[in-house]
Parts: sequence; C-alpha cells; structure tokens
Amino acid sequence: MPLLTVKINASNPKRKCVTCWMLPEGAARATTVVLLERHLEACLPTRSVCCGTAKMPTVAEVSNSRKLAAASRVAGRYAGRSRTVTAALSAVSAVTRSLANVFHRLWHEVMGFFFFVFSLIGALAVYREYRKYSVQIPHPSAGGLIAAGLFTLVFFYFCVSSFWRSRSRNRASGPPRGDTGRKK
Repeated sequence: MPLLTVKINASNPKRKCVTCWMLPEGAARATTVVLLERHLEACLPTRSVCCGTAKMPTVAEVSNSRKLAAASRVAGRYAGRSRTVTAALSAVSAVTRSLANVFHRLWHEVMGFFFFVFSLIGALAVYREYRKYSVQIPHPSAGGLIAAGLFTLVFFYFCVSSFWRSRSRNRASGPPRGDTGRKK
C-alpha cells in the first residue's frame, strides 16, 4: 500500500492517499494507519470515485488521439503568437500558391499541345477524305469529310482555348500593379 506522510503542522503529521491526494474521512480527528488502509482499499479497486468525488482519468487512460488533439491545440495556440511561425506559414502559403499557378499553367499548355496534335491528325484525315472525294468520279458520301472537318475544328478550338486560358492565368497571377507596399 502506498502511503505518503505530509506534515500539515510541525506537531501534527497527517497521511494522505497517494491515489487521490485527499485526507480520508475522519483524518482530522484520527491519524491512524488503519483508517488510511481502509480508505485505500475503497479507493484503489474502483479508481473512478475516491473520497466521494469524481476522479480525473490518468494520462495512461486517455487515448493517443486525444493526447495528439490536445497537443496540437496547445501548439496551435503558441504558434499563433509566434512571429516566426506566422512568417513560415506565410512563406509556405506563398510558395504553394505560386507552384499551383505554375502547374495549372503547365497543365493548360500540355493539354493545348495534345489538342493541337489531335487537330493535326484530323487535318490529315480531312485531306485524305477530300482526296477520296475529288478523285473518284461517282462521288462518295461527304459524311466522312464533314465528320473529319468537325473533328479538326473542335480540337483546334480546344487547343486555342487551352492556350488562351494558360495565358490569362499567367496574367492573373503576375506581379501586383501599382502600390508595391514599400514606403516612399
């Protein structure tokens, strides 16, 4: 049984429960070991209610996710006050935004290139269909020529619009115009 002697007065040593750190009932009148042992027997097996009061759970009884959540809340509180952390978060945000703009522009340019390649393939199909149509005397149906022409026009439109979006995206993310924020 864990016992702890705490001196309240120099002349009156009293023993406290190590589990709940409270004086057992009747300890003001009697400081016997028997009374403390009875208190510990009632306190240790349940560990939830001691001395008639609710007991706070120990660290070992709290889950790891709750510990992590509490630690992150405390770190967040301290990080909000730190100028260094605020500056680092601002820098990470600026770099992330810049990289996102670059990758978005690159995406539009790559897709524009693929659409251009598809429109070239369509243009070759239009040429082949036109040759077929013009060489043969009983003219075949113009459906293949029209389908190839529509394919070519649609993919050329996709190519132009993709490069246009890339260009307009670059203008939107360029350097700020006018006030640079510096004092004159």
